[in-house]
Amino acid sequence: MTSFKTSLAAIVLSAACFASHAADVGFTAALASTDRPAEDRERDAARKPAKVIEFLGVESGMTVLDAIAGGGYYTEVLSGAVGPGGKVVSQNSEWILQIKRRSKCGRHEGEDRAPG
Repeated sequence: MTSFKTSLAAIVLSAACFASHAADVGFTAALASTDRPAEDRERDAARKPAKVIEFLGVESGMTVLDAIAGGGYYTEVLSGAVGPGGKVVSQNSEWILQIKRRSKCGRHEGEDRAPG
C-alpha cells in the first residue's frame, strides 16, 4: 500500500510540474459558449474546469480519455480544450449507464432511457 501511495504521489507531482500552460482563448470561449447547457456553466464555479485542464496538461490537438464519464460534463470540457484538431474518447461502464438511464437525467438528446 505504501508503494502505491508513493507512486500515486509521484504521478500527481509530475503532472503538476508539466501542467504549466494556461487555458488558450479558444478554450475560454468554449467554456463561455451558450451552446453549453446553463447547468454546466453554473457548475464551472465549483468545478473550476480551466484549472483542471491546466493541471492535467491537456492541450489543443491532443487525444484524451474521459474514463467513467458519467453525464459528460468533463467530456465536453475536454472537447473544448483539445479543440477541432483533438479527440476525446468518452467511456462509461454498464453500471454507470444503468444509473444514467434510471435517473432520466441524460444530457444528450435521443439518449436511450429505461422506463422509470
